Amino acid sequence: MHQERSAGQENRDKNQVVTEELCLLLGLDPGLPLFATLNNAWKLDSEDADFVDAIHTNAGVFGKIENLGHVDFFINGGSFLPACAQHRNPTLCSHLLVTIYFSESIDTELGFWGSPCSSIWYLLVGWCSDINIPEDQKLLMGELCSQDGRGIFYLRTSDTAPYALGERNSY
Repeated sequence: MHQERSAGQENRDKNQVVTEELCLLLGLDPGLPLFATLNNAWKLDSEDADFVDAIHTNAGVFGKIENLGHVDFFINGGSFLPACAQHRNPTLCSHLLVTIYFSESIDTELGFWGSPCSSIWYLLVGWCSDINIPEDQKLLMGELCSQDGRGIFYLRTSDTAPYALGERNSY
């Protein structure tokens, strides 16, 4: 899951000859362990490609709890997923479920729609909401994410597959 990061790093490594720029870089619950104390040049950020899209599902444990890309989607608050509540290891389940969400985003008709949230702090204390957010301010998460999007986005999912709830983002 963290292999994509090395390609972005290669673009910024002053000892490498860069032959082409990355257009898109996707961070699937970008890693916290072993990455937290690394030099900033080795960490995923919005300078690594023309468009960096990060999807957070276990922020603060296995994943980072910071704004890393041009857009950052925090699913169900970004830390612990309701779909993993009964799992033997809910933390690991939350970290790995990001791959299922992304896979589903490719062919779902409903889509995973995120609502803007003004800060990580608001997200952590539960002040982000999808209530009364105009649909033109929402952003589609996944393969079809608009590269014009910027900021932090919050979205909810179903507790069971299929997980996408669509633009209304409600149960």
